[in-house]
Amino acid sequence: MTTETLDTAATREVPAGRWRDSRAITASTVIAIVAVTLLLRLIGIGRSYDVFVDEPFYVSLGRSVADGHWVPIGSGRPFLLHPPGFFYLEALWFKLFGYRHDPFQDIYSIRVLQALLAAGSAILIYFLVRHIAGRGPAVVAVAVFSIDAYVLQQNGRVMLETAAVTLALGGYLTLVRQIRTGRRSLPAAIGVGLLFGAAILTKDMAALITVLPLLAIAAFGWYGWRREAMAGAATAIAAYLLYVLVVLVSGHAKDFWEQKTNGLSRAFGTSVSTGFTADNAPSLAKQLWVQLLTFGGSYVVLAIGVVAGLWLLVRPWTPLDRILGLGTAGGLLIMAYGLALGTVEEQFLYFLAVPAIMSLATAAHRLRTRAARPAGLRRVAFSAFAVLLAVELFSWGSVHAEADDSQHRAYEWLIRNAPAGSIVAWVASQSEVTLRGSGLVTTPVGTPAEMAAKQVTYLLVLDKTVREGYAPVPAADIDWYAAHSTKVFSATGRSFGGVAIYRTTDVSLW
Repeated sequence: MTTETLDTAATREVPAGRWRDSRAITASTVIAIVAVTLLLRLIGIGRSYDVFVDEPFYVSLGRSVADGHWVPIGSGRPFLLHPPGFFYLEALWFKLFGYRHDPFQDIYSIRVLQALLAAGSAILIYFLVRHIAGRGPAVVAVAVFSIDAYVLQQNGRVMLETAAVTLALGGYLTLVRQIRTGRRSLPAAIGVGLLFGAAILTKDMAALITVLPLLAIAAFGWYGWRREAMAGAATAIAAYLLYVLVVLVSGHAKDFWEQKTNGLSRAFGTSVSTGFTADNAPSLAKQLWVQLLTFGGSYVVLAIGVVAGLWLLVRPWTPLDRILGLGTAGGLLIMAYGLALGTVEEQFLYFLAVPAIMSLATAAHRLRTRAARPAGLRRVAFSAFAVLLAVELFSWGSVHAEADDSQHRAYEWLIRNAPAGSIVAWVASQSEVTLRGSGLVTTPVGTPAEMAAKQVTYLLVLDKTVREGYAPVPAADIDWYAAHSTKVFSATGRSFGGVAIYRTTDVSLW
């Protein structure tokens, strides 16, 4: 079994006065981290990012749990494609703060929960990197996480990844603390497994950044933690299997099988309906180019952070560096497999971005402290960090300078102007969810004969959804409808391009 010598400075006795000063500095740092992280995310929470396709649906699942369904109900059937961890968090939030009786306001309410989870991630990143590399690189890692444009976008939407990574970070911090102090505790290992299991119960693919690193630690015998790593991995897997068992014995076996096999077919690439590899979807390269102005700083952080993480895994300066390398390798595996064989969507990158940020800060610190001429490298590192923060702040400012809330404005127009009972056809599924309970009747856009038979009088169009082939009918049909009706509302936003409402007074034209 391979063992490694660890720095045990954390266990040395510290004079009482210095301990009090250290606690005061730590408390002040944590308060500053929370304040900055929340401030950057709460400003413009309802206007900086237009509603993403999954957000209304995920919020409806949280409401379903809050209303008493232990298995979330979505669109009239049990939703078992993803585990329910995040939907239970949403339900608790709704129980504490109530509903807003407006679908968009409910989305914005859960975005506040996301901001709080991001603040929790920032605190965990600080303590995790501080245990591995020290206070300075910990502050750098948190600063980059707090202002990074891609991370901000992911934290600013109601998606599963923010909560999953927060729980995973909690497990990593527990793991590092145990290893650093030299303790070999099965209860602590089980605690790591429970936190990792909670992450997997929020998003299944979190297993690649949680269970896989534990299995690697066990296989190579790193830190003398073979037995504990196996126990942690077994606990995480058992937590997920227990959830599956409960689902099966409660009578949801058919729904679980159908939804999971559909999800696995997308993961394995045998069925591709979303993501950058879907038909008509923009290529990843094209999307990266289009978003260069907004996410340029994020690309730099990610590229260098991945190299740094792999270096920490293969050639760690200290044994604990390898922990960050394992997390980065797990996130890279998610992206590499999705790009090569499966389905990759932009939110999956969050599993790689967070460990890459920590790896970058740690590797930069190691290089600086071990350089032959540290003063010169220190100036270079400081200058590069200042430029990076300036670029990221520019991105934050450009995103917040202009409203990106076209769907909300279209919804408000319909509520004010469309008579109750009006039939509204939609091209994007989120429109169907946000219009539930509005007094309007919704239907997917169809053929002219179907539209006429249903007496459709309004058509809500999201230009990007149509262009990328996600509408129920071809783009040419949407163009035909637009030419044979009157545009009564239009707005342009960064996320979906043009958002328009069309009305016809003679449905026979459709």
